[in-house]
Amino acid sequence: MPQILEKQVGQVDIGDMKVINIVEELVWECFKEVIEHRPGICRCDRCMADVCALALNKMKPRYVASDKGEVISKAAFLEKELKIELLVAVADAVEIVKVNPRHEME
Repeated sequence: MPQILEKQVGQVDIGDMKVINIVEELVWECFKEVIEHRPGICRCDRCMADVCALALNKMKPRYVASDKGEVISKAAFLEKELKIELLVAVADAVEIVKVNPRHEME
């Protein structure tokens, strides 16, 4: 699997607490699912990062503090409407990058 999908989601450490945008993690997870089921998606680091950046720019950020807050927020995103919004943002981003890749063509 490409290295970019194995990286940790960005976070801010404040003492024992962590502040993160939980939507970043959810977009990465959704993207991993989408590329498994969609042949023809470029899997180079540049294209995968572009897809996730575009999807994140369409989503409202949701910052949480602590591991407990992260679990609560993840549960909220499992609601049907929010899951659909996430899938649409990722799918739209995949199509944009597929048509306009910024990587070097071989």
